[in-house]
Amino acid sequence: MKRQPINRAANQPAGLRSGPVKRPDKLPLLDAICKKLNQRVNLDDEPSVLGLYERGWIFNGVLTNLDGAEARYVRALAIRHNSWIARQVA
Repeated sequence: MKRQPINRAANQPAGLRSGPVKRPDKLPLLDAICKKLNQRVNLDDEPSVLGLYERGWIFNGVLTNLDGAEARYVRALAIRHNSWIARQVA
C-alpha cells in the first residue's frame, strides 16, 4: 500500500508556504538602498520590499554587501514572488 505524503509547512516548497517570510533584525542593504533612492518602504508589504531590492540591486556590493540573514530573506522573498533576484542571490 502506498503512503500518502504528509503536507507540513516544512515539506512544502518555499513559494507555496503561507504566512510572511521571517525578517531579520537588520537589513543593511535595504537601508542603504532606501537612503540612496530616497525611498520609504513598509516592511510588512513583501512585494514592495522586493521591488525596492530589485530597483536598487545595482548597488549590491557598492553601498554594502548582501550576506547572511539578509541574503536568505531576499532569496525567500524572491522565490515566493517569482523574481529574477532569486537567481542572483547565492
